[in-house]
Order: sequence, then structure tokens, then C-alpha cells
Amino acid sequence: MNLQNIDFEDPFTKFIFDHDISIPLGQIMFFVVFISICLLLKKHSLGLMGTYLFVFYCGFISQNEQFVSTLGESTKGMVVYVFFGLFMAVMLLLGFFQNTKLEKKIKSKIQPAPKKAMFRITEALEESKVD
Repeated sequence: MNLQNIDFEDPFTKFIFDHDISIPLGQIMFFVVFISICLLLKKHSLGLMGTYLFVFYCGFISQNEQFVSTLGESTKGMVVYVFFGLFMAVMLLLGFFQNTKLEKKIKSKIQPAPKKAMFRITEALEESKVD
């Protein structure tokens, strides 16, 4: 099946297959470094938020002229995208605060285990020192 020979009637699908979207290499390198740092530091929520912002910037802000010329002045998609982005940001902030409270509860309930001798030889040595 050759996608070049298909005639798309939907303007959004036609836009996706007919246009090339370019992203500057510097922005891609910044994104890769940012995501790598987030993964190394185990900050997954921050990495997800950064990914959302990167896709939002590259997909909707820098390519906005092409979208408007093809799809018209429809703002429904942008409103839905921004709404879900704000929802993600609120959930991210709630997650940051809930995580710290949960860790404090867990740490307060966990008591350190009593220290035991690892080998019987050390126990025998300790007993001989006492005699």
C-alpha cells in the first residue's frame, strides 16, 4: 500500500502526509540532554512534563502558521490540548507533594532491624572474649 497515491479528504490527515515539519537540531539536542538527565535522576514526572512542553512548542507554536493555513482558524484542538496540558501540570504538582508525604509516612513506620552477627564464627569469638 503506497501512502503517496491515497487521496485524503480530511484536512488534518492531508496536512500530516503533505507537509514536512522541521525541528532545529539544537532544540532536539537540548531535549535529548534534558530527558537523559531526568531519567538519570529518576525524575520521571519532570521528564513527562518536559516532553509535553517540547511537543507543544514544536507542534503547535513553531508550526502554527502551517496548521492555520491548512486547517483554518479552528481553535478547538488548541483549547483541548492546552486544557489537558494544564491538567497534566496540576497532576504533576500534586504528585510532587503527595510523594514527599508518602515517603515521610513510610520512613516513620519503618524501624531499623536489630543487628545480628552474620556468621557463627563471630558469635563464638564474642563469647570467648567474654570468658
